[in-house]
Formats: sequence, C-alpha cells, structure tokens
Amino acid sequence: MLTFLAFIFFIIPYSSGEEWIIHVYTGTESFSGTDSNIFLRLFNSKYGYTNEYKLTHENVLIGKNIFPLKNLFEYGEHNRFRIFTDELGSIEKILVRRDDFLSIQSDWLLDRIVIENNHDRIKFTFKCDCWLRKERPYITIPVLSDLHSIDKNKSSKNNQTILIVLIVSIAAIICISFSFRECYRHNQNRHFSSVQTSFESSIIDRYHLQRPEQSTLQILNETDSSSKHNRHPLQSDDERRVTVAQSVAITSTDEPPAYQDLFPN
Repeated sequence: MLTFLAFIFFIIPYSSGEEWIIHVYTGTESFSGTDSNIFLRLFNSKYGYTNEYKLTHENVLIGKNIFPLKNLFEYGEHNRFRIFTDELGSIEKILVRRDDFLSIQSDWLLDRIVIENNHDRIKFTFKCDCWLRKERPYITIPVLSDLHSIDKNKSSKNNQTILIVLIVSIAAIICISFSFRECYRHNQNRHFSSVQTSFESSIIDRYHLQRPEQSTLQILNETDSSSKHNRHPLQSDDERRVTVAQSVAITSTDEPPAYQDLFPN
C-alpha cells in the first residue's frame, strides 16, 4: 500500500515533468558571499511560471571531497541544485531573491545562473553580475538570447556537418561499389574473350593437324573402292570377245569398229 501511494505521489508527478540542474555562480568581489536563503522562480511565456524553489542543502548536489554542511553561496563558489518542474520546454527569464535571514553578511553578489535540462542537456544562461542588497533583494533576469542562439546555431551546424559527411560517405560507397562491379564485369568479358579465342585457335589447329591423315585415309579408301569396283574376274577369250562385242554394240557409231577394239590382245 505504501509503495502504491509513493508511486502515485512521487513517481507519477516526476515522470510527467522535467528535471533541471541549477548552476549558481557567486561573484569574486570582497564580501560577495551571503548567508541568506536564495529563492528561484522560472518563467515561460507558454506555460506561465513555476513555484518558488528554495535553494538549500535539501536539493543541493554535493560533489566529491565537499563537506555536506558547508555554507552555500560563498565567495567565488559554484553551487549546483536539482529541482523538478512541470513541462516548461524553454525558459525565458528567472526571478531570484534573497531573504533577511541574518542582517550581517546578507548582501550577495550574483554573477550568473545557468539552468540545464537534465534530459536533453540544453542550457539557458542568465547573466546578472549585480548585488542583491536590502533595498533591492530580488531581480528578474532574462535569458541570454545571443548565447542561446549561438549554441543553437552551433548544434544546427554540427547536424548539417554530420548530414553532409553521411551523404558524402554514402555517395563514395556507391561509387566504389559501382567501380568494383564494372571492373569485375570487364575482367569477366576479357576472360571470356580469351577463352573463346583460345578455344577457336585450338579447334583450328586440331583441324589442320588431323586434315592430312584424313585426306590420306580418304584417298586410300577411295583407291581401294575404285579398285574393287573395276576389278573383274578372269575371263576366257571367247567371253572377253562377247563382252567387247556387246559394249561395241551398245556404243556403236557410224564408223566400223577397229581391229584393236574387236581383238584387243
């Protein structure tokens, strides 16, 4: 039950608001420090203003090697505090005041206050360099718009530089990959051409080397077949005469056949 109540009253309000780190710088003139209590209020034109926060040991951020009960807002010191507010976004001005806790050493020389968003680390600087005395124990300080715009311009320039570097890197990677692909394609074409040329030359050389053997074999085969075709069995003289007579009768002309044709032997 206690955990549920703590969740409702503490965790939910802080999760819906913003966390700020307050950097307070005290001046360096004589008797610049104060023992008075310091109060701070933040203003925003859109969301109005916050409650007044007391900067004390309850919300101070103690660094290393610093005694917890050390006096705050002493000569030349830098004190840090943590506060939680509703959503503000940006801070346009602040109201700083002190009380008369002690009449002695109550005046305070405030140099500047820097308010930092603990989420996105955006800083708002409020330059004072003035005394908070008894006759004027409070002061309203506007934000240094020039400094804020300078930081904003620096961040925008850094973003532009990062974007340009990213674009150039992507373009370089694309060009390099395209060049590698073209070189690979060119080498593949050269290799294919060389393989094709060597294959054609080997075919031609093999053809020229095998052509004489094939010609000789063909001539021998043709000679053998022609000899077989023209070869006749042994014939007698009478059969030879009949054959010659038949051939002469087939190829007869007007002139009588010669004696050699009738009797070749």
